[in-house]
Amino acid sequence: MSCSSTASDWDGSDRISEEPHLIGLSYRTLHRRHVADSTQHLDCSSPISHLPDELLLDIFILALAASSHKGYIRDIVSLQLASKRWSRIVLGTPSLWGRISSSNSNRERSVAVLRSKESPLWVDYNDNDFDNDEDRSRFINYAIRNAYRWQLVKFVAARANTLALLRDFAPLSVPLLEELTIWRPGADGGPSEGESIDIFGGTAGRLRHVSLIYFPILWSSQIFSRLETLKINGTAASLSGIFANDITDALRRCPNLRTLEVGYSRGRWANVSDVKPLEVEIVHLPFLTSFTLAIGNAPALSWIIATIRIPACTQLCLMCNDPTRNIFSHHLIAILSSAIRSLVKIELRLSASSLVLSGWSNLAERVIDITLNHMSPCEDLASLIAHTTGSVQWPPTDAYISCEDSLPFNQVAGILRNVSSITELALIGNSDQYIILLSHPTHNDGIYEWVLPNLEKLALLHCPQNSLQILTDLSRKRRGGTEMDRGDGAQLGLRKKLETIDVRMRDIWGRAQIGPFFTALRELKGDTWDGHRFSRSL
Repeated sequence: MSCSSTASDWDGSDRISEEPHLIGLSYRTLHRRHVADSTQHLDCSSPISHLPDELLLDIFILALAASSHKGYIRDIVSLQLASKRWSRIVLGTPSLWGRISSSNSNRERSVAVLRSKESPLWVDYNDNDFDNDEDRSRFINYAIRNAYRWQLVKFVAARANTLALLRDFAPLSVPLLEELTIWRPGADGGPSEGESIDIFGGTAGRLRHVSLIYFPILWSSQIFSRLETLKINGTAASLSGIFANDITDALRRCPNLRTLEVGYSRGRWANVSDVKPLEVEIVHLPFLTSFTLAIGNAPALSWIIATIRIPACTQLCLMCNDPTRNIFSHHLIAILSSAIRSLVKIELRLSASSLVLSGWSNLAERVIDITLNHMSPCEDLASLIAHTTGSVQWPPTDAYISCEDSLPFNQVAGILRNVSSITELALIGNSDQYIILLSHPTHNDGIYEWVLPNLEKLALLHCPQNSLQILTDLSRKRRGGTEMDRGDGAQLGLRKKLETIDVRMRDIWGRAQIGPFFTALRELKGDTWDGHRFSRSL
């Protein structure tokens, strides 16, 4: 009984290695899937030529998936020339040839066009691949004539005249299109200010993934109603007329989004003041799980997060490099509160005065990873952590604190003393005073307790010598257990779970300078030394 499984029976969870000499490993996995319900048993050590045609075709598809656009057709031809049997399989499968690229030669594209017949097409176009307008026009005209076959399109429009051709996309019908990327590097020859370009006229019913890089489009179209992934990136040069409400209007047309990335480094934003959430129409994205918003204008970011609710979001990243205006706390609290039961990762990278927090409480139950970073001093940033330890348990496991950003001493203390679940801690830069926060005295004189009882890894990055000396002194005061007790009665949690200490200095130090620190922690054994980094692990 022969194997009758096809490519559609295989879920793609196992990947064929790009290295030919490892192909046999993946073959064994695939082979087991195909013969599991078969009475015929093939020896897994048999050569690839003994595989049934269906399984061999699966392997071809997986191997070709790793090919570059430029080398794809050449790789197919190489498979075809391997043997008569392989040639029969390759020539008898038009879908293998359904990828055309502007990086291919005219002959390669002609072969692909001829042999792909009516199968779905992947189209990869880049202006820079052509030496003359004639070849460029020939490729675009062919692509447009076959728009009804498009399945995946990547269009890099670097020239003004090519960008104008995109306007011809408006009347096209693209019923098979699933993924679209339009990238316009540079600003020359772009649309005039305030102009947006319509695409496909609402006839792309299968479109699920869209990436627009430096390219404005007309959002009136309904083709985005089924989108699952939307990525928009641009600058003032390429998106001269973008306003915050344009983004929210676009999102209202994408209710099924799973992944959203919006990034503008500069732009002419609407004059958004302290918008109250009740003054805007709320956009609900019930299926969104990953949201990244990076905007160089704090009021615009405030506007967007004030209008969006993301109850299923697990990963949230907000970035803003506007040092002149504030991101308002009630907007930030509103969007985080909408995801309070689902968030597991939060990343905030905000500038000097971007964050104004007050009355923060009870952020989430399941947040396990939080990254805070900012480009200049921000007095309220640390309170994001310090005020999240109310009645709801909040267990982040990693903390990265940049001491060079001048976080107020008392607020760093709030971070460390209120989040006892931290297992990994990195102190970066001039950490002298902050290291003292790693322990605090108890009611008994001379006895110190380790602030982070669950700490497993400690890193001091760009560490000055004085920071290490302070930590050395604290280590000598905080020996825990009877084995290292010298009678001073100190009880530390330091050796309870700590496994690794990583110290990376500003200057080259010798063992004589760093040795006393590890002598104070003499239970640690094994070390590595490269002149700038000295780590000792259990």
